[in-house]
Amino acid sequence: MKAILFTHSHDDHTGGSRAFPGAALYALNPHRRDGAGQSAWNRIQGGRAGTESGAGGRRELRLLEDGEVLDLHGDRIEVFGIPGHTYDSCAYLAFGGLFMGDSAAGTFNGRMGSAPPFVSVDRKMNQAGLKRLAARLGGRGGEVRYLAFGHQGPIPGLGPLLEWSASH
Repeated sequence: MKAILFTHSHDDHTGGSRAFPGAALYALNPHRRDGAGQSAWNRIQGGRAGTESGAGGRRELRLLEDGEVLDLHGDRIEVFGIPGHTYDSCAYLAFGGLFMGDSAAGTFNGRMGSAPPFVSVDRKMNQAGLKRLAARLGGRGGEVRYLAFGHQGPIPGLGPLLEWSASH
């Protein structure tokens, strides 16, 4: 079984899912009363929330909760909600990596920054989410061998997230 875990609903992170018609789809539930964020999942491949239409027919989009732990064929994947870049932004801790999508950005000097404000729905929400993430993972540095971002290369360890959090 193949699985695609979306870090957020921007097209540059979801558009390729059609190439994997047999894959199960996972994304963070945006929990917005006004429906913001939900419409993004409605757009994926012309589907609607809960299903996806595509070359392989309809398939379920499973909406995850912050703190949920997935067991995908023996692989443990932990979900961390980080709304702000989008309402459904999240990170996944798996295989020694913290996969953050566009909720944060790596820099050339091995540091980390928050999501770019010009493409985010709420910068303060993003920064608050990153601080909560740092607090939740602070004692678990041995589990995080690298931070992975959507548009930059990975950087080693949990330290850059903890340092960013301490300085903001």
